[in-house]
Amino acid sequence: MAAFAPLMRRERRGIERTLTTCSRLRREPVIRADNPFGAVRLVGAKRVKAQALSPARRLRLPLNSASFAKETAMNTPAPHMFSLEEAAIGYALAAEHMFGSDAAFLNSNPAVVPIFVSLLFQSLEIAIKHAGIESRLFTIEEARSRQNRSGHGIKELAALAVEKLGGDPFDPIVMAMTFKNANSRAGSFIRKMIAAPELEKTRECYASRRLGYGQVAEGDFALIHPIPEWIESVKQTAVGLPTTIQILTQWKASSSKSKHFAIWIREKGEEKSIN
Repeated sequence: MAAFAPLMRRERRGIERTLTTCSRLRREPVIRADNPFGAVRLVGAKRVKAQALSPARRLRLPLNSASFAKETAMNTPAPHMFSLEEAAIGYALAAEHMFGSDAAFLNSNPAVVPIFVSLLFQSLEIAIKHAGIESRLFTIEEARSRQNRSGHGIKELAALAVEKLGGDPFDPIVMAMTFKNANSRAGSFIRKMIAAPELEKTRECYASRRLGYGQVAEGDFALIHPIPEWIESVKQTAVGLPTTIQILTQWKASSSKSKHFAIWIREKGEEKSIN
């Protein structure tokens, strides 16, 4: 018996360590080894009665088992992935919050202006891409092509949509995207963002991502006034994306030869069917 004393001491130390670990983790241990010492009692650990199993069976903790890890993964809910619609709305809401109730913050912090303007352009960029892709006007590969400034060219993306629909730039996409906007002047704000000559430099600075590289000078990003109405127009355009997608899908599938949105929608009697 004395000859086995060192082996027995090592076995006991191993069991004690396992029980202490289980106690800290608040888990009931499963002992699968011969234990010549019977029940083992430690401070902070429950009394565990050893099972007379085969010496070939080792100590096993459920916490570290493959089955436990698999079960944990199955019971862990997947994180919510934000949709492009949510992202478009989010950028507009961020701009709205930044502006507040008046222009005092922007006026007193001119370095914030490029960030503010970029938020609104980012919202519109996402809105155009999402509407075009979901309505199958164009593919995500087309939207992200170098020809369309890797997906950041507001004017280029709008031109791509118009090319697929037919019509005069940029009536089809502007009218479809602002169809449900409560603000009757929303189309004017969206059109300016897309094609106004006075915003050409702003579109270039935005599409080239200069803001991210800190290569921005005062005046590179222009504001559209009145600012509250501009923000609301972009926000409503993002909120109305489901309607925009429905319109573009129906227009694309229509047999009508009309290139004018107002004529097409009356001609097809689609107005009542669009939510």
